Amino acid sequence: MSSGITRLNQPKKRQRDIEEAVGLPVSRVNKPAAPFIYAHYPQSWSWEGRTDENGKRYGWLPRLKKITATPAANGVSDPGRGREVSISHMRKTLDGAVSKGGRIIYPSDERLADYQGYDTYYDTDTGGKWFVEPGQEATVLPTGQILWNSDDVIPAVLDFRRHIRDAGLGYPLMREFFLAKMATERQKLSRYVEMAGRNPGLQHRVEAQEEKIKHMEADYLEYGKALAGEQESKPKRRAPIKRSGGHKE
Repeated sequence: MSSGITRLNQPKKRQRDIEEAVGLPVSRVNKPAAPFIYAHYPQSWSWEGRTDENGKRYGWLPRLKKITATPAANGVSDPGRGREVSISHMRKTLDGAVSKGGRIIYPSDERLADYQGYDTYYDTDTGGKWFVEPGQEATVLPTGQILWNSDDVIPAVLDFRRHIRDAGLGYPLMREFFLAKMATERQKLSRYVEMAGRNPGLQHRVEAQEEKIKHMEADYLEYGKALAGEQESKPKRRAPIKRSGGHKE
C-alpha cells in the first residue's frame, strides 16, 4: 500500500541568461576616442636616437598631427544620430589643414602597405567604436578601469613614423630646418662646456651632447643619400622633341 510520500533527490538548476559586456567600457571617466586622420607639416620633424630591434637608429622622423573627427566640432559636420563620421564629413577640416601647409595621410593610401587602415578601433560596450593609434592596446580591469600600454608602444609608433618617412607620404626634411636644429644643439653644447669648466663633474654632459650631434649629422647624411637614391630611381619625363617643318607629332 502506497504511503503517498514522494522523494525528490535532484533539484533542477535554474537557467539564467548572463549578459556579458563586450568591448571597452564607456563611462563618465572612459570616453571613447573619435576617428582621426594624420597630417604632416613641412617643419614637423624630430630626431630619435633610439634603435630598433636590429640595432639601427631611427634618426630623423616626421612628427604627425592627428586630426580628430568629432562631429559638430573643428569643422566636422554632424552625420546624424547613429551614423559614423566619414571622410566626406571631415572635408572642411581637411581642406583647412591643407591650406595651412599640411599633407593629409589618408588611411586608404596603398603606400602605407601593412599600415593601411591605421585608424583601427575597439568596440565599446555601448555599441560604439573607440579609435586607437598604431601600437595602442587596452587592458580592462574588473573594476572597469582601462589600462593603456605606454613604454612598449613606443617602438610601434617609431616604426610607423619611419614608414611614413621612407614611403614619402609626408614632406621631405628641409635642410633649413636641419641647420636650425643643429644650431640649437651646438648652443646647448656650448652651455655644457661652460658649465663643465666650472664643475668638471659635468663633463659627461659635454661628451653625451657631442655624441648626439655626431649621430644627428650622420643620420641626416644617410637620410639625404636615401632621398637622393629614391629620386634617381623615379623615371624622368623626357622632354618633347622639337621638329622643324611645322609637322606635329
